[in-house]
Amino acid sequence: LSTLIFGKLAPRWESCNAEDMRGGPERRAVPAPTPMDDEGERCPFLLEHDDSKIVTCMCNYYSLGQAELARALLLIVASKCLSKALRIVRTIIWHGPPKHWLCSVFVPSSAHLAWLCLIDFQDLVETHLKKPARLPPWLLKRLEFDVLIAQALLDGAAIYSQVLTAEVASELRAYHAGLLCARSSDEAELEAELQVPLTFKLPALSLLQVTNQVSPYVNFLPGHTTHRQEQIEHFASGAANLSKAAIQQLY
Repeated sequence: LSTLIFGKLAPRWESCNAEDMRGGPERRAVPAPTPMDDEGERCPFLLEHDDSKIVTCMCNYYSLGQAELARALLLIVASKCLSKALRIVRTIIWHGPPKHWLCSVFVPSSAHLAWLCLIDFQDLVETHLKKPARLPPWLLKRLEFDVLIAQALLDGAAIYSQVLTAEVASELRAYHAGLLCARSSDEAELEAELQVPLTFKLPALSLLQVTNQVSPYVNFLPGHTTHRQEQIEHFASGAANLSKAAIQQLY
């Protein structure tokens, strides 16, 4: 350990002979310690302006459900490279977080995390670009509905009651995604990038396990791919109906 810490000071002692130690007449001047040029080689994690480490730490905070700590680092990343910060939160908004990311009391579901990222995305655009953020209306509606579904499942678990089952929750998410496609003609006047795409992925929904009395399956709703034209034809044919169980649980 002493070699690691004082390795750069070793030449001072190597240049001293026996006369030097006794304070004799031939004592030579001890050279001043040289600056440590290889600090980065010994402790790279202590270097300033290391953007990759900041981004890694920020994603680690996100993965642990510590959104406020992640947000503090997101602001630092945005001050250095706005496009990188926007790309990270935009990815979570569109595709959701990875499956293995954890939820917390502050961020009880992946839908809540995506919604927080949406708020940060809007704030960054307004602060740095001085203009309102533009996101597809259908995407905002999908995020809102996912937060409602997640909160309904969490509230039911908190009172030891499955008011909404996992099967019905998945059915409602699929029905809502199809409804967004069926009503896509209402957005015909918008720019192409703001309209419902031909195909989009409904992200999986992960939730915090509130109690042990709720089935683990309720804590995860799988995602699936939605095709716009297929859903338009499905709703136009009149075959798009909710199941009896879904109707009963809604009422």
